[in-house]
Parts: sequence; C-alpha cells; structure tokens
Amino acid sequence: MKPYLAAALLSFAHSLLAADAPSISRVEIVEKGSYEAEIMQKSDVAGSPSGSHVVSRNFRLVKKGDRVDAKVGARFGFRFNVHGAPANAVVTVKEVTIFPKAGIRDPERKKTFFQEESAKAVRIGQNAYRGYLLEKDWEVVPGDWAFEIWYGDKRIAREVFTLEAPR
Repeated sequence: MKPYLAAALLSFAHSLLAADAPSISRVEIVEKGSYEAEIMQKSDVAGSPSGSHVVSRNFRLVKKGDRVDAKVGARFGFRFNVHGAPANAVVTVKEVTIFPKAGIRDPERKKTFFQEESAKAVRIGQNAYRGYLLEKDWEVVPGDWAFEIWYGDKRIAREVFTLEAPR
C-alpha cells in the first residue's frame, strides 16, 4: 500500500510543478518592416558577426513589409507577442538569424558568418522586438535574411526579409 501512496504523492507534486511552469501556445507577429529606434547601449560581443550587441528602445515602424533597402543604417525586423501561460511569466527563447547563402564576411576577422544565435528573455503576453541593424558596409548583403524564434526544440516563429539594392 505504501508504494502506491508514494507514487500518488509524487504524481500529484509533479502535476503541481508542471502547472506552474510557463508554456507557450503560439506566437503572434504584430508588425514587421523597417524601423527606427533610439540606441541606448552598445557592447562588444566577440562571437557576434558585427562584433557588438546594440540595445535599443522606442522602436517605431517606418515602413511595413518584408522588402528592405540594403544600406548601412537600415534596421529591420518584427514585433511579436508570445501567447501562453501564466501571463507575464518570463521565458527564454532562442533567436536565430540566417544570413543570405553567401553569408556575411567580416574582413578584419577574416570570418564568414552564415547564422547567428542568441538567447532572449521575453514576457508572455507582452510585445517584444526581433531584428537587425546594418552597422558596417560588409554587413550589407542583399538577399533573404531569416529570423527564427525557438522555444526548446520547436521553432515557434519565422520571418524572412529580402534586402534589395536601394532604387
């Protein structure tokens, strides 16, 4: 009788813990296109293609769509909302940027990047931003740039932008 009681208690405890664990049901793309934003902080990141990470705020969509003028200073991406439970819980997602087939080549480090991955904490039920700021000439590579968001081993969002020579 005792083993059954222990198993029942363990099962009950597990169900309580699982009920409190955040879960994502879906991702909503709120808007996408070219943005302007205020740069708050820039820090060096050795493994990043650009060599840095830019923290920005006050994102403002200036042009809707998935076509972007390929030029230094262009910022493109999308706002998204993670739906799930419990509301306002913080979850960590993996962001993946897949560059055009030829990659982007840093001439100083003599390294070609084909994709970049990073972790990001987002709140369930609140908008977040995912994007890229072209800061250097060698980052300006026309073609398809894909942004993916992963939760665990599941891709939960993917948006593709085409960088084109300005007209």
